[in-house]
Amino acid sequence: MTWRRTLAVTRGSVAGAVLLRGVGVVLSALLLTACGGHDEPDAAPPPEPGALRMEADSPVRAGHPVVVDVVADNPINATVQVAVESSAGFAIHPVELLHGHGQLVLADEVSNFTGVIAFDAQLGDATATNTVEIVPGPPVDPLTPLVGPRSIVADGNHWTMLVAIPQDSKGNPVAEGTPLQIHLRHPTPNTSSQPIDTVTTDVQHMVAWERIFSGTTAGDLFLAVTAGAAHGPERTVREVPGPPAAIAVYVDSSDLPADGRQLLTLATEPLV
Repeated sequence: MTWRRTLAVTRGSVAGAVLLRGVGVVLSALLLTACGGHDEPDAAPPPEPGALRMEADSPVRAGHPVVVDVVADNPINATVQVAVESSAGFAIHPVELLHGHGQLVLADEVSNFTGVIAFDAQLGDATATNTVEIVPGPPVDPLTPLVGPRSIVADGNHWTMLVAIPQDSKGNPVAEGTPLQIHLRHPTPNTSSQPIDTVTTDVQHMVAWERIFSGTTAGDLFLAVTAGAAHGPERTVREVPGPPAAIAVYVDSSDLPADGRQLLTLATEPLV
């Protein structure tokens, strides 16, 4: 009796183990099926921008803001990296596209110096480039003339040189061909008035210059310059007498006794 019961229990234990093993296999299969049946779909690729372009007004006056529009053919929302190279240095600016359009506004200090600003944009495989020219503004005070020599012979042939470098409000030399007016007044004999003459020259290679010839009267030559609304300090050049010219000398008598007491009178022609 005891042996049979033990055998029965043993057989029951074997059957239970087989049953549990079968249940585990079924559960594993169900779990694998569930996992395999709920795979996440692949993420959709980002939308293509199509062609990319940059639009900007050019030229721009120095010190004014530079505005660049970044436009994609397709109305996408994305971030475009724009590289900016200028006289101020190199920088990368992210530009947000909303429905295919974004805008980059550079600070005024980036455009302080004349020259060219280069833009390069990239979004995926799409690229775009553009350039903006920065040009100088009008001349500003002070417009300081440099003059030399400061002393010339008043014979109408000697000259002094006047040089000026007009600049805009940002310190850039003004545009080529900007006119410069030189106002001058020569010395006059006695108290007669002398009108102010004006000579005009143009800026060439950043410099304006002119030769100023002397008059024929000794005294002070006054010089001043203007360019647009810009003025500068007055400069003075001395016009001095030249070497004496040949003159005739006359005596009132050609026959005097040599007694050490007679006076010999000399006279010249009028000295001018």
